[in-house]
Amino acid sequence: MRKLKRVPWCLFLIVFLTIGTIIMIYPFIWMVSASFKEVAEMYQIPPTVIPRNPTIKNYLVVFQQMGLLAAMYKNSLIVSTSITVLQTLTASLAAFVFAKLRFPGKNFIFITFMAAMMVPAQLTIIPNYFIVKALGLMDSLGSLIALGAFSAFAIFLIRQFFMSLPLELDDAAKIDGCGYFRSYLLIHFPLAKSVLSVNAILCFNGAWGDFFNPLIFLKSIQNMTLPLGLSMLQGMYSQQSPAVNVATMVVALIPVLIVFLIGRKRLIAGVATTGMKM
Repeated sequence: MRKLKRVPWCLFLIVFLTIGTIIMIYPFIWMVSASFKEVAEMYQIPPTVIPRNPTIKNYLVVFQQMGLLAAMYKNSLIVSTSITVLQTLTASLAAFVFAKLRFPGKNFIFITFMAAMMVPAQLTIIPNYFIVKALGLMDSLGSLIALGAFSAFAIFLIRQFFMSLPLELDDAAKIDGCGYFRSYLLIHFPLAKSVLSVNAILCFNGAWGDFFNPLIFLKSIQNMTLPLGLSMLQGMYSQQSPAVNVATMVVALIPVLIVFLIGRKRLIAGVATTGMKM
């Protein structure tokens, strides 16, 4: 009887999730489809999911402009990869300290980190601007890397995982003569691969799609990242086909999709296993 009562609820849940999935992925499907369409078919009502007369000329135009796009791709890869690596190191070290070490003021400092998550990035842009200018990093990729190398959310996420690990691991490490750093490096860091992968994917995607910070700190074309560069190119080539702009966006999404496809299993595992102890 209980199983029969659960059937309607399961059917409702399946239908609800299916509709939600379609709503979320349809814009991406439309974008890929539109990149192979003529302009007239792009604006056709009702829209067609599969192009009637598919063409690759939009991508040919994109690759003709690849000289400038390649430099923007390189800048975005440098910034996104550097931020991901540095944030993984800094956040995991800080999370280990907050989770396993005892020292005066630890809870106050951690609460301060958590409070920083509540402050919108737009409110800190002026002090960040003066700090970056004082460091001589204006109009350089180093400004974006320095700003993205630390994350309160990443510290919170990884700390919760470290706190979910059994205390017996710490006791075993002490018995074997491991100090705090060796315990972090040899035990806790390897065990945290799933949650570190979650943070790395979120960090890479966030850095790759960041438009606000490059708009403030980058001025020259050769230093622009892809989101800012695409906006500039749309202004420069405003007369070209909208389908070409869509094809350019599809090309820009390729690295993000590759990162997700590589790390999707660890992403699911990390979400499933990350503890939420306080």
